[in-house]
Amino acid sequence: MKRPVGPLKIESTEVVHKDLLVAKLSGAANTTVAAVKKGKKYFFVAPKSLGGTREVPADSLTDCMNYSVRTLSEIKKALKKKSKAGGKK
Repeated sequence: MKRPVGPLKIESTEVVHKDLLVAKLSGAANTTVAAVKKGKKYFFVAPKSLGGTREVPADSLTDCMNYSVRTLSEIKKALKKKSKAGGKK
């Protein structure tokens, strides 16, 4: 799975329903993602290029969204550093 390289930023959020938070991302990926609560579980819903849908350890929709975007940003930074290091001989 190839991920876009660079930092992600949450441009805007909207509470569509008490169990659904939608956010627009910018930076390395200009897309829309969502945090969903189902029962006592929280899920992060993103395009397949960003990992698709996965369960997230969170206590609220906001925590779910922030944790997921931060995790994606950390993965992207690591991939960027790895690609730069791999190019040097």
